[in-house]
Parts: sequence; C-alpha cells; structure tokens
Amino acid sequence: MYQLLSSSQYFEQISSRKLRRKHQNCTYFMVSFSLRLWRRTKLHQNHPPELQIFSTISKSYERNTLLVVRKWENFAKRQASTREQLYFLHECLRQHVLPTSVRYRPPINCPLGWKIAEQSGRKMVHLMITDAHYRIRKYQHVIEDQKMKLQRTLTSEHLEILTTAIEISCKRHREQRRNALKKKLIKISKPPMEENTNNCVINLSKQPLTNTEEHLLQKGLNYNTSDASKLEFFAALESSLKTSGISEETQQEIRQTIVPITQQVKENNQLTPQEQKALKELRNRKDIVIIPADKGRTTVIMDKEEYVNKAEELLEDKSTYKLMDTNPVKKLDKDFKQASQSRRNNKTRPMENEIQWTSTPSILRQTQNTQTKHSTTSKSSTPRNTNVQFVKRNFTNTETSSRFSQTLHQIPNTIPGPN
Repeated sequence: MYQLLSSSQYFEQISSRKLRRKHQNCTYFMVSFSLRLWRRTKLHQNHPPELQIFSTISKSYERNTLLVVRKWENFAKRQASTREQLYFLHECLRQHVLPTSVRYRPPINCPLGWKIAEQSGRKMVHLMITDAHYRIRKYQHVIEDQKMKLQRTLTSEHLEILTTAIEISCKRHREQRRNALKKKLIKISKPPMEENTNNCVINLSKQPLTNTEEHLLQKGLNYNTSDASKLEFFAALESSLKTSGISEETQQEIRQTIVPITQQVKENNQLTPQEQKALKELRNRKDIVIIPADKGRTTVIMDKEEYVNKAEELLEDKSTYKLMDTNPVKKLDKDFKQASQSRRNNKTRPMENEIQWTSTPSILRQTQNTQTKHSTTSKSSTPRNTNVQFVKRNFTNTETSSRFSQTLHQIPNTIPGPN
C-alpha cells in the first residue's frame, strides 16, 4: 500500500536524507584524511635523515627558500630523465629501430616509400638527440642558479645534506625512468628472427647455423652490405674527370662542390650489429663452403672436405675431362684480334657476332655440340666460375670467317663440367 505524504512530511524526509548523506561524506573524508596523514608520518619516519631536510627547511626558513629547493629538485629530476631518454635514443639508432612517436605509415605503400619514411624517422631521432643535449645544458644552468641562491640562505651543513637528498631522489627517479624505457625498447625492437621456411638456404654441412646466420644468408650472396668507401668514390670521380675532356678550372669547381657534400654523408651499414658479427664469423670459418645453387637464388652450405672430394671425383673422369698442357685462350685472343684488325684495315662490314670471355680456363670438357664453352673447374674454386663463353656463328666477311674457322679447329669442343 502506498501512503500519501503531505508536503511538509515530504520535505522533512528529503532534508533528513541530505543530512544523513552529508554526515556520511564528512565521516569518510575525515577517515581518509587521517589515513593519509598516518601513512605520510610513517613514511617520513622511515626515511633516512638526509631526506628529512625538506621538512627542516620548511620549518627553519622562509617559504621562498623551500620553493627554490623544490625547483632545484624538479630540474635535477628533469635532467636525470633527459639523460636516460638520450641513452634510449642512441640505443634506438644502434639497433636500427624507431620510437613510436616518429614511426608512421607512408601514404604510398611501396619499398621506396617505406625507405623514405624510415630515413625521415632517423633524421627526427637525430634532431631529438640534439634537443636532449640542449635541454640538459639548460637544466644545468637553472640548477646552478638555484644553488647560488641557496648558498646565501642555507648553512653549509644544510646545503650538504640537501645536495645528498636531491642526488638520492634523482637516482631513484632515473632508475624508474630507465626501467620504463627498457620496456619500451623491448616492445619496439624487431621480433626475433624466425627459422627459414622459404628454402632460400640449404645447409648440407654437418655444422648447424644460427637463426641470425640463416637470416643473413637469405639476403643472397650479392646483397650489398655497405656503401662504397669515400676513397673509391673519389678515385672514380678523378677517373671520370680525367677522361671527360673538360677544362682544369671546371674540374676544380666540381671537386670543390662535391668534397663538402661527401664529408657530410655518414657511413650507412645495411646490416644490424648481430648480422655483422654473424658475417664476420662466416668469413672466418674454414670448414664450410658457401656457394650459390645452379638454378634460382638458393644458397648452399657444404662441408669443405665433401666439396673437394666431389670435385676430385668429377675431374678423375678421363672420358669427360682432358687436362691440357697449354692455355688456348691467349692464342685464341691473339688470333681474334688479328682477324679484327684485318677486317678494320679492309674496311669491311662490322661483324654481327662477338666473343665473350672473363679469365683463363685450366680444364676443359669435350662435347659434340656446335657451341663451345670453356670454364675453370679447380679444386678450390666454386663450381659456377664460368671463364670463357664462345659462340660459333656465321660471318659475312669471307677472310675473317676463314681465319676464325682455322682458330676454332685448333681447340677441342668443350663445355663446363657439371656443378
């Protein structure tokens, strides 16, 4: 049953509820204030004597003195925090990672766009490092000013205790900041390298490879690990200037323009410190051989002993390979140059074909093919070391064709052996 209340009774109930709620709020406030005061007192009692200097200064000196002390403490904490941030930024550059604040997705999703975004982020990190150095110097000036003010007000004993207290407070604040930045660095660091699942690296040796070494070999044997040195750049520049035919004054102007630019360029290594260490270890290992596969971009790792044994087995096949007493490539080169010179002297039509060679072969393989190829298959070199490639074609000039055919008949038809 609902009971109808008069207006006076209604307002009495409302006022009593308000008073009861107000009383509860006051009680809660008094209890919480007492707890905070008790905790602060216990915490103050547990502090060492050097940290109680702030209450001593508050009781013994004016309020302005306490404000100067607190300002000194605040700027000292800022300086300590900035030093930790500076270390964090340098560590990001060393590990080739970017803080979240300077990392963004480029509007064009392509390798060049991501590269430009990463370069912009690294430049911003360098700017943040410069700003951190500036702020550290600025905070140091403020701290020195506050110290000079307190030297006129505080006693030497109080000033010494205050210095120790601020150092302890800054040390604790710096440790907290260091732990926070460590967690942040772990979070933004690159994920651990996963095992190879793309079959880009085939390890046939008995020695296992680490994840870092496999990830490094996945980049390929032709991967550019670092930029060319400045010495190589200047050597190429001088060679180009000497053969360009321009005046000496223009060459000097080009040098004066390029040299300052190259001095501003920093060395850029494409590998992480872990990959650089793995590359050095792989180069120093003498028990394995790292070679490219016959087809594709696969990298093969073999034991050196097994590799040499297989090469010797191939070379022992006398029906396939023949050891030559002399090197026929030099004579072939000489005859070809003579034929070319004769063609130029007779002002004949240019040849439609050409010979391609790289170096001297030592062992040749016989075949019945119309194409003739020479390659070096030594015990210590890699199987895919193609030295000479020669293609027999039809020539339009009769004299050149006949002399070329005579040279061909003097050399056995050969092709590189199997890898």
